[in-house]
Amino acid sequence: MIRFATKDDLKELAKVHSAAFPDSFTTKVGMDFVRKSLEWYLSDDKKFILCILDNNKPVGYCGCLMVDGNTEMGSTSATIQYAFKEAIKGIMLKPWLLFHPELSKNYKLIFKNIKRKIFPPKKKTSSTPKANTIRRERSVGIVGIGISPDYYGKGFGSQLQEAAEAEALKRGFTQMHLTVRKDNDRAIKSYKRNGWVIDREDKVTYSMKKQLVKN
Repeated sequence: MIRFATKDDLKELAKVHSAAFPDSFTTKVGMDFVRKSLEWYLSDDKKFILCILDNNKPVGYCGCLMVDGNTEMGSTSATIQYAFKEAIKGIMLKPWLLFHPELSKNYKLIFKNIKRKIFPPKKKTSSTPKANTIRRERSVGIVGIGISPDYYGKGFGSQLQEAAEAEALKRGFTQMHLTVRKDNDRAIKSYKRNGWVIDREDKVTYSMKKQLVKN
């Protein structure tokens, strides 16, 4: 069974994330940060998170962000802003995480978000797009998929992708996008098997997209 996740599911979904990505920076910071990061998907109507159940227990999730024209920041920055307090608390308790590979590669982004949190930019009343606005075509982005390792190989990832695609079409979107690390062979194979194609790449990641077809 697949349904929309609620706040009541976050505790179990945090366990799923931590089991699926045990070495990730998010997991290392602690469960409070994981839960708050997942809660970001529930913070407004531009995002949604689906969960897949086994015996009524969440064992996987798929979090999505709808991009409609212009957005002021990407999903990474937005998550940092939303879970900022939990991140700071976790790092204060585990200062060695400042040298975690995921963090050290993104110091510039981290410092930019710290500055934004301490000195929030003034709101502008003008309808003119801001200089740092990200301009993208209308698309639904899969920000993250996590499956409990006990359920690998059962097709749960593909089922979540299909459910996310159906929801995107329902909301009037015909294109989806995602970013995946090049060393994540399991995810890349799953995406390609489900019709995703590589759009561009950098040293570390692939950007993939999929055109949706209405039935």
